[in-house]
Amino acid sequence: MSSFLCPSPSLRLCSCLFAVGFTTLGLATTTPVILLSLIIIAAGSVSLPATLALLTNQAPPSEKGSLNGAADTVRTLSSAIGFPLMTSVFAYFISEKAPFQLPGAALFLGAAVSVLAFVSLQVALRYHDHHDKSV
Repeated sequence: MSSFLCPSPSLRLCSCLFAVGFTTLGLATTTPVILLSLIIIAAGSVSLPATLALLTNQAPPSEKGSLNGAADTVRTLSSAIGFPLMTSVFAYFISEKAPFQLPGAALFLGAAVSVLAFVSLQVALRYHDHHDKSV
């Protein structure tokens, strides 16, 4: 089993902290809670470069540039889609058209996307691990 197939518990913890931070920020109503949420998000954001480092270490030397380029492309596309989407979600949930006022809705959506990414990574790793053992 390679090191990537068994990410460290700290990497998993950081991924969870990222989602928890977005959720608490969405619920925050006071400055101390906002600051605490931002600290949690900062601690969780370590998972992003750490995951890329794990992926890069698994790639053959001739493919490392391609992997980093693909990761940067995904990051750029995420920004191009995510910023307008999150702005629209925020605008809708503070408007009169919303069924209820929820200014943190965009942050909850960010937390949900983080959890979905984490779960899909775990499923992919289990699938990959299973198929490595069967070969």
